[in-house]
Amino acid sequence: MAASLQKCPPCDCSYGSRDVYNVTAKPIQKWLSQANTAGKNHGLNPVDFLAIASIETNGDYSAIDPSGTTYGIVQIDKAHLNAYNCLKGTKYTMDDLIGEGKLITTSSGAVRLSFDILGYHLSSALDKTDSLKSAATSWNGAICGGGGINPYGSKCGGFSYASKPSCYGEAVYKLASAYSDWFQNDSRYKGELEEVPTNTLPTYNKVCFGK
Repeated sequence: MAASLQKCPPCDCSYGSRDVYNVTAKPIQKWLSQANTAGKNHGLNPVDFLAIASIETNGDYSAIDPSGTTYGIVQIDKAHLNAYNCLKGTKYTMDDLIGEGKLITTSSGAVRLSFDILGYHLSSALDKTDSLKSAATSWNGAICGGGGINPYGSKCGGFSYASKPSCYGEAVYKLASAYSDWFQNDSRYKGELEEVPTNTLPTYNKVCFGK
């Protein structure tokens, strides 16, 4: 298998790397309002959502994985959407995640929904691990060990969390912590993040693959 972010450490750029948008770059910071809402609702630092959006899709709310199994800005699969619908009593479809559904027809609505689903999973994993690196790894598939969580309630299906970070988790942390005024070494909610000039950080940040 080729080197990628879906590997356990070491996460060394000698195995390869790719450039992704920093969290203050325009294509990512444009979703700051939705990130602030999700952060407040789930007790998370809003920058966590922006970092995962950058890693997953470079901020593209309409992205669909080539396999056709994950949709939207943070690449949500059917299992997470079904569990969320179970919790909320809603009937969202995968097309709603990209703003092309019957219930959601706008980019802002699609991102709000995607971030809300991610927020349930991320906060549940963070409660287990107290580590953004491991919680982000959990969203990516918990490939480095762990256990079970029920982020959408015990009646709506179980998921896995990671006890150790993958290169994906390392990359998310690198992006989230890149602007210290937003992160301050803490992934918990401390208040809304204020918009900053889009050139506050370099446009791109290099994230490293694993072996």
